[in-house]
Amino acid sequence: LKGQVIDEQGGTLAGATVTIRSLTDSVVEVVMTDDFGTFRFKELPPGQYSVTFALVGFRNQEDIVDLEPGAIQSMSTSLVILPFEQGVEVVGGVDVSCYSGCN
Repeated sequence: LKGQVIDEQGGTLAGATVTIRSLTDSVVEVVMTDDFGTFRFKELPPGQYSVTFALVGFRNQEDIVDLEPGAIQSMSTSLVILPFEQGVEVVGGVDVSCYSGCN
């Protein structure tokens, strides 16, 4: 199985994680896309697989693919950018009630 991961505008996404899981046995493999957003899994047994695409800042995408014996199959997917959410999380604090002049 080979393919390419792109964004909504058609730009290639390097460094995306592509995970393939067999739906019938314990086969699981993980690869990363290259500088051109392409990936390749070699020598997978025939069967039905779940393919998950993930990259920080993008919504994960999952597809199902049926791999045929002896065939080289291609698939591509487009990841959607997650909306920007601005926020502040306070994890600790400083007691300023006695910041100066305290004994």
